[in-house]
Amino acid sequence: MVDATHPSIFVVATEPRVFVGHIVDLNDFYLYSHWSYNKLLNLGPEFTKEISKELTTPAALNETFRVGDYCACTINDKGWDRGVIRQLDSNGFASIYRIDYGDVQRINVQFLRPLQDWMFQTFRLAHRCTLSNIIKPTNGWSLNVIDEFRAQLNKGIFYARFVNYNDIREISDVVIRVKGSTTTVNKNFEQYQMERSAVQINDQHVYQEISMEILDSTQANEICMLYYISPTRFYVYLKEKFNSHTSFQIDLQKFVQNFHMLSSPLKYEAIAVEDSRALWHRAIILDVADDLSNLCVYFCDIGHIESISINNTRELPREFRSKPAFAIPCCLYHVCPMNGNEQSTWKLNDEVHDEFIKLMVNTVNCEIRSIHDQICYNVDINIPSK
Repeated sequence: MVDATHPSIFVVATEPRVFVGHIVDLNDFYLYSHWSYNKLLNLGPEFTKEISKELTTPAALNETFRVGDYCACTINDKGWDRGVIRQLDSNGFASIYRIDYGDVQRINVQFLRPLQDWMFQTFRLAHRCTLSNIIKPTNGWSLNVIDEFRAQLNKGIFYARFVNYNDIREISDVVIRVKGSTTTVNKNFEQYQMERSAVQINDQHVYQEISMEILDSTQANEICMLYYISPTRFYVYLKEKFNSHTSFQIDLQKFVQNFHMLSSPLKYEAIAVEDSRALWHRAIILDVADDLSNLCVYFCDIGHIESISINNTRELPREFRSKPAFAIPCCLYHVCPMNGNEQSTWKLNDEVHDEFIKLMVNTVNCEIRSIHDQICYNVDINIPSK
């Protein structure tokens, strides 16, 4: 289906020329194809021309719009764009995720209009990406590293090889290179990574409020990759749970914004955390700063660990704690680094990382061999033959 609710998708294993858009950090940025970049230049004027005909009509009241609605929006009356409403507040403002740019803007509802049918007939133009095989540090990327990343992507002609696409997270793993260069941008930023063993969960207490999903030990399970760290720690989800999880997330967005920010966070407490797209996710608190300003959390439906500001948290409604964690921690059975053992640390530049991500591009079957410390499945994975 071609419409605004779906992102434009680059073909996996291709390496087209790309144009750089909004950048949050190395694991959250937006690219355009040649076609989508040119479309972006023309789409805004088209919207502005059509919507200007409606400007004599008073804007709808706040109650007209709901979280999750698609809308046309304008910033300082400088042209109109497409967006989706993430949050609405009592002051008459909305947090809008602009689907053709990838950023979030706080806009007065007076500057919103319902999205007309013809405006749905184009994919989201901004394609969300992450540098393949570059793991985000728990404390996030430093501003210096992000600035260096922006500087590198603001000069030259770029090509991106699309390694994998994640439907749930709506993000592609990419390898970026400058035209004529043999060194990739990914390679340039390998040095800033932390050890992969430092970003994995080894504490079964994280599942005391939200249980871990159960894989069937009697038969093969259909799984898809969700978040990769190493062959001995990656997160998958059950293919059969895709639709129910999508519906669950939609409900979560509607209810969480009405709850209070955390005031007295506790270790292992289940909470809601807001991401860079103004989406809410379930998370488990792993650690709390002494001044309570920051929390280290585990995104239990993704598999990612990150330090976040307490300002980006909400209490998690009780009814959203009963569904098991979507992210299922796994480890390849009897696999270890070359010349090492099962306790050895994977080297950051080991070629196995890229190969594993490429092999997990589609749905695969896994069989359970054992479960480690009740928090990680040791699995054999069967890759379909081409």
